[in-house]
Amino acid sequence: MKNPDVRLYINDMIENADKILKKTQGMTLQDIKNDEFFQMGIERAFTIIGEAANRIPKERQQEYPTIPWSKIIALRNILIHTYDKVDAEELYKIIEQDLPELKAELDKIWLEIK
Repeated sequence: MKNPDVRLYINDMIENADKILKKTQGMTLQDIKNDEFFQMGIERAFTIIGEAANRIPKERQQEYPTIPWSKIIALRNILIHTYDKVDAEELYKIIEQDLPELKAELDKIWLEIK
């Protein structure tokens, strides 16, 4: 085990990405917009992903250039600091276009570090 903290943070990222993907499977943007509390849950899971990414040391992040670390952390910052400007359409786009690939890359990292 190289670094237990990195393992913990990668695991948190994987678990929360998986939760979002499973819970939103088959949902439309309108489904998410219609349930404000559900959208808040998605935002919370993205916040955890971003916070976990932020806790991984920069030198470790550089070992995995396929992960868009700065974008993940930037989303966390938006969700935390400008919560009133969160755009459901942007979150939906991330879920549909970016999250499956991120989850696959994180799964590869997990296999290397576990």
